[in-house]
Amino acid sequence: MKFGVNHKLRILLILIVLLVLLFVSIFLDSSIRKYYFNREVDSLLEKGQSLALKLGHSESLSDYKEEIRFLSEFIGADIIIINRDKKIVVCSEGHHLDNGMYMDWEELKEIFQGKSFIHHGEYFGFRDSRISIAVPIYQDQHVMGTVLISKSVDTFTDMVDDMRKIILMVGLGAVLLTVLVTPIVSYRFTKPLSQIIEAAQKMLQGDFSGRVTIITKDEIGDLARCFNSLSKELERSVGELFREKDKLISVLESMDEGVLTFDKNRNLTLISPQTKNLLNVDTDSYSLADSPEGKLILAMVYKAVKRKMLEEREIEINNKVVSLRANLLKDSKTGEVMGAVVIIQDVSVKRKADQLRKEFLASVSHEIRTPLSIMQGYTEALLDGMADTPEDNNTYLLIIKDEIIRLRVLVDDLLDLNKMEAGNFALKKDYYDVERLLKRVKRKYSSFQDNTDISIELTIQPDIPLIYGDERRIEQALINLVENAIRHTPDGGRIIISAFCEDAKLTLQVTDNGEGIPYNELPYIWDRFFKVDKARTREKAGSGLGLAIVKNIIEAHGGTVGVRSVEGQGSMFKMEFPIN
Repeated sequence: MKFGVNHKLRILLILIVLLVLLFVSIFLDSSIRKYYFNREVDSLLEKGQSLALKLGHSESLSDYKEEIRFLSEFIGADIIIINRDKKIVVCSEGHHLDNGMYMDWEELKEIFQGKSFIHHGEYFGFRDSRISIAVPIYQDQHVMGTVLISKSVDTFTDMVDDMRKIILMVGLGAVLLTVLVTPIVSYRFTKPLSQIIEAAQKMLQGDFSGRVTIITKDEIGDLARCFNSLSKELERSVGELFREKDKLISVLESMDEGVLTFDKNRNLTLISPQTKNLLNVDTDSYSLADSPEGKLILAMVYKAVKRKMLEEREIEINNKVVSLRANLLKDSKTGEVMGAVVIIQDVSVKRKADQLRKEFLASVSHEIRTPLSIMQGYTEALLDGMADTPEDNNTYLLIIKDEIIRLRVLVDDLLDLNKMEAGNFALKKDYYDVERLLKRVKRKYSSFQDNTDISIELTIQPDIPLIYGDERRIEQALINLVENAIRHTPDGGRIIISAFCEDAKLTLQVTDNGEGIPYNELPYIWDRFFKVDKARTREKAGSGLGLAIVKNIIEAHGGTVGVRSVEGQGSMFKMEFPIN
């Protein structure tokens, strides 16, 4: 059986009261007995000395026989007068001693030498417990005899017993009162402790709202106040921790990067949801040791903790380039290494962009070098007088002019795109007629259709309202899409320019039945400098800026662009923006 503090406190208080009562009872019993013994001794000595004084002035020790017997009855004690010859000359009635008996006690020698005698117990021939005294009788400075007075202790034993009964009853009353009062006292002491235990158990379950009722102003009350303050502070601190945890979870969930954290022993302590997609694993039952990538991560964590430095690697997983960065986790106060954090980032797009930049630089260099080389060649020819006739001279100059125009178009495209991406691109909006715009675009390529087998057709929904926007920029976007379609449509192909309204939006489409775009290239076609055809001839080459310019123009009008394409079957580019 388990005893709580309440029961232990009750038992302890009762035991303390019982022990106190026991010691008090023993002390009182001893004190009372001693008190009565001393009082009786003093009384008997006083009477014995008074009687010895009278007998010392009488002619014979037996002169006061009647008075002695009366005194014996009055004080309830036996009186014996013994002469110098150690014979009893007077003896009160009621015991086995008689007059004339010879008393040869060893103590009589001390009495006849002038010393008094006091004894407690069986003595002077009496068989019961008594208080006995002996006082010498002086005549003319000589001891003539002795007065012996003996009194039974029964006379005050009854009184002591009565006192013991009183002490016992008082003790029982005190014990009963203690039993009744102890629960109240122990309750006042243990109730805060019980509440503290209950609140602490709730804390283990995450509930920090429990408070302790303050009953007293002593140390228990101070403990209750301290616990309430601690509980309140823990509730606030844990609440802040949970809020910070929620923020951390929200941040981790919103990150594109995967996050893994480890302790110093390389035990996984946290894994973000994105890690599943980046490592292509099931995070619910994932073990790092089950895959080559996981083993590599563990090795990086080991090196980072061992060397106390950043570890970086790039690996390829499922056609994706993934960057792994393992760095130390340190205690902000002590600087002690607590573990490591691994950031997993898909850098495929970045690497693709780097590749595109390299290709762009090569392409722009080629685009610029070629016209410059042509212009340099024809200029040197003119300077060397190689143009023999005015016709040759005009031909050379026209070639130089065309190359200058091509360079200017390239530079203008770059400047426009930079302005668009920098937010410095101003639109000159006004109402314009979509049908008139599309027909004007088609006319620009009328001579082209006469020289090739590629047909350009218009499909325009009737009654399209006037559109508010920058007509020149919308025309630029259409021309870029048409030229892009022409470059990738073989002879005999077909290009359709469409316009229609639906759901308060204007949709412009350029559809061709040309080469199409590979599926894995579609996410990158709107990036600047991107070119689908890596093995194109210069006649089909573009700068890789056209689609990026289209996207920026349409988005500046609050619209969107899209594409559907099947490799080998053609493409359909769509521009969609609000009518108003």
